[in-house]
Amino acid sequence: MSWKVSDATLADVPAITSIYSHDEPTPFIKLCLGSLNVLALNFNQAARIADSLQDSDEAWLVARDERNRIASFAEWQMPRAEADTEEQMAEELVCSRALLKLCPNNDAS
Repeated sequence: MSWKVSDATLADVPAITSIYSHDEPTPFIKLCLGSLNVLALNFNQAARIADSLQDSDEAWLVARDERNRIASFAEWQMPRAEADTEEQMAEELVCSRALLKLCPNNDAS
């Protein structure tokens, strides 16, 4: 099987979004995305992907099969120059604690 890798375009957003919708919603995904409604999730993901495709600090690649169908994708983002603010660090701490509560078998609490 051969693959063709290329830069993603706005025309690829529906295929990339459909790959996302096949993922099992883990507790972390539920916490981060907040919605288990697949239609709402796809709508939000499509908008996010379309926006980030136009961001010069991000790169999206797609892998196409022999039939030119997108089978996989990759997303890269350049690190931001600024450090996290205290508010961002506090939000991350709250999310981490909430995630620990969702994972009862975790002994780190």
